[in-house]
Amino acid sequence: MRLEPALTVAAATPIGDVLTTMRSARIAHVLVVVVVALVGIFTERDLLMHAISPDGVPAAPVSEFMSRQPVTLEASQALSEVLEPMVEGRFRHLPIHDPRRGYIGVLTTHNLFQFIAELIPGTLLNLPPRPNQTLLAPEGA
Repeated sequence: MRLEPALTVAAATPIGDVLTTMRSARIAHVLVVVVVALVGIFTERDLLMHAISPDGVPAAPVSEFMSRQPVTLEASQALSEVLEPMVEGRFRHLPIHDPRRGYIGVLTTHNLFQFIAELIPGTLLNLPPRPNQTLLAPEGA
Protein backbone atom coordinates (compact mmCIF):
# COMPACT_ATOMS: atom_id res chain seq x y z
CA MET A 1 0.00 0.00 0.00
CA ARG A 2 1.29 3.44 -0.91
CA LEU A 3 1.98 5.83 2.00
CA GLU A 4 2.39 9.58 2.06
CA PRO A 5 5.78 10.93 3.20
CA ALA A 6 6.45 11.21 6.92
CA LEU A 7 7.70 14.79 6.91
CA THR A 8 8.58 16.10 10.35
CA VAL A 9 8.81 19.54 11.87
CA ALA A 10 9.99 20.64 15.29
CA ALA A 11 7.28 21.54 17.80
CA ALA A 12 8.61 25.12 17.99
CA THR A 13 8.35 25.70 14.21
CA PRO A 14 6.16 28.74 13.39
CA ILE A 15 2.89 27.78 11.77
CA GLY A 16 3.70 29.86 8.67
CA ASP A 17 6.85 27.82 8.06
CA VAL A 18 4.88 24.59 8.54
CA LEU A 19 2.34 25.69 5.93
CA THR A 20 5.16 26.51 3.49
CA THR A 21 6.60 23.01 4.03
CA MET A 22 3.20 21.37 3.51
CA ARG A 23 2.51 23.42 0.38
CA SER A 24 5.95 22.69 -1.10
CA ALA A 25 5.60 18.95 -0.48
CA ARG A 26 1.95 18.97 -1.62
CA ILE A 27 0.81 17.10 1.48
CA ALA A 28 -1.93 17.74 4.02
CA HIS A 29 -0.02 16.78 7.17
CA VAL A 30 3.27 16.96 9.04
CA LEU A 31 4.46 14.95 12.02
CA VAL A 32 5.49 17.14 14.95
CA VAL A 33 8.53 15.99 16.90
CA VAL A 34 10.63 16.97 19.89
CA VAL A 35 14.13 15.67 19.11
CA VAL A 36 13.00 12.34 17.58
CA ALA A 37 9.88 11.66 19.69
CA LEU A 38 6.51 12.09 17.97
CA VAL A 39 4.42 14.51 20.02
CA GLY A 40 1.70 15.42 17.53
CA ILE A 41 0.41 15.66 14.00
CA PHE A 42 -0.69 18.83 12.24
CA THR A 43 -3.15 18.45 9.37
CA GLU A 44 -5.18 20.70 7.11
CA ARG A 45 -8.13 20.01 9.45
CA ASP A 46 -6.12 21.43 12.38
CA LEU A 47 -5.37 24.47 10.25
CA LEU A 48 -9.04 25.07 9.45
CA MET A 49 -10.44 24.25 12.87
CA HIS A 50 -7.80 25.76 15.18
CA ALA A 51 -5.16 27.92 13.50
CA ILE A 52 -6.96 30.18 11.05
CA SER A 53 -8.80 33.19 12.41
CA PRO A 54 -10.37 36.21 10.69
CA ASP A 55 -7.01 37.92 11.25
CA GLY A 56 -5.14 35.24 9.30
CA VAL A 57 -2.62 32.68 10.45
CA PRO A 58 -0.83 33.52 13.71
CA ALA A 59 2.95 33.46 14.15
CA ALA A 60 2.62 30.92 16.97
CA PRO A 61 4.44 27.56 16.96
CA VAL A 62 2.76 24.50 15.44
CA SER A 63 2.63 22.88 18.90
CA GLU A 64 -0.25 25.23 19.82
CA PHE A 65 -2.48 23.85 17.05
CA MET A 66 -1.41 20.24 16.48
CA SER A 67 -3.36 17.17 17.51
CA ARG A 68 -1.42 15.79 20.47
CA GLN A 69 -0.40 12.17 21.01
CA PRO A 70 -1.64 10.91 17.65
CA VAL A 71 -2.73 7.32 17.22
CA THR A 72 -0.02 5.47 15.31
CA LEU A 73 0.07 2.13 13.54
CA GLU A 74 2.84 -0.43 13.31
CA ALA A 75 4.01 -1.30 9.81
CA SER A 76 3.30 -4.98 10.50
CA GLN A 77 -0.41 -4.47 11.28
CA ALA A 78 -3.01 -6.09 9.04
CA LEU A 79 -5.46 -4.03 6.98
CA SER A 80 -8.33 -5.08 9.24
CA GLU A 81 -6.50 -3.57 12.21
CA VAL A 82 -5.92 -0.33 10.32
CA LEU A 83 -9.58 0.31 9.53
CA GLU A 84 -10.84 0.29 13.11
CA PRO A 85 -8.84 3.23 14.48
CA MET A 86 -9.44 5.26 11.31
CA VAL A 87 -13.21 4.77 11.43
CA GLU A 88 -13.74 4.96 15.19
CA GLY A 89 -11.35 7.87 15.71
CA ARG A 90 -12.45 9.62 12.50
CA PHE A 91 -8.79 10.01 11.55
CA ARG A 92 -7.75 10.90 8.01
CA HIS A 93 -4.01 10.60 8.64
CA LEU A 94 -2.27 7.90 10.69
CA PRO A 95 1.51 7.77 11.11
CA ILE A 96 3.02 4.35 10.35
CA HIS A 97 5.91 3.26 12.57
CA ASP A 98 8.54 0.63 11.92
CA PRO A 99 10.56 -0.41 15.00
CA ARG A 100 13.84 -0.40 13.05
CA ARG A 101 13.33 2.59 10.74
CA GLY A 102 11.11 4.92 12.75
CA TYR A 103 8.15 6.68 11.11
CA ILE A 104 8.10 5.48 7.52
CA GLY A 105 5.01 7.23 6.24
CA VAL A 106 1.47 8.37 6.86
CA LEU A 107 -1.56 6.37 5.83
CA THR A 108 -4.36 8.60 4.54
CA THR A 109 -7.97 7.77 3.77
CA HIS A 110 -7.16 8.49 0.13
CA ASN A 111 -4.37 5.87 0.13
CA LEU A 112 -6.66 3.37 1.80
CA PHE A 113 -9.54 3.88 -0.66
CA GLN A 114 -7.14 3.68 -3.58
CA PHE A 115 -5.71 0.40 -2.27
CA ILE A 116 -9.17 -1.14 -1.82
CA ALA A 117 -10.26 0.04 -5.26
CA GLU A 118 -7.20 -1.62 -6.82
CA LEU A 119 -7.81 -4.78 -4.79
CA ILE A 120 -11.44 -5.29 -5.87
CA PRO A 121 -12.06 -3.01 -8.87
CA GLY A 122 -14.86 -5.07 -10.43
CA THR A 123 -16.90 -5.06 -7.24
CA LEU A 124 -16.52 -1.33 -6.69
CA LEU A 125 -17.10 -0.33 -10.31
CA ASN A 126 -20.32 -2.32 -10.44
CA LEU A 127 -21.88 -0.85 -7.30
CA PRO A 128 -25.08 1.12 -7.89
CA PRO A 129 -24.99 4.83 -7.04
CA ARG A 130 -27.18 4.05 -4.04
CA PRO A 131 -26.26 0.61 -2.64
CA ASN A 132 -29.69 0.07 -1.02
CA GLN A 133 -31.51 0.87 -4.26
CA THR A 134 -33.54 -1.90 -5.87
CA LEU A 135 -34.69 -1.59 -9.45
CA LEU A 136 -38.31 -2.37 -10.35
CA ALA A 137 -37.34 -3.32 -13.88
CA PRO A 138 -34.01 -4.05 -15.55
CA GLU A 139 -32.25 -0.91 -16.70
CA GLY A 140 -32.72 -0.19 -20.39
CA ALA A 141 -35.88 -2.36 -20.66
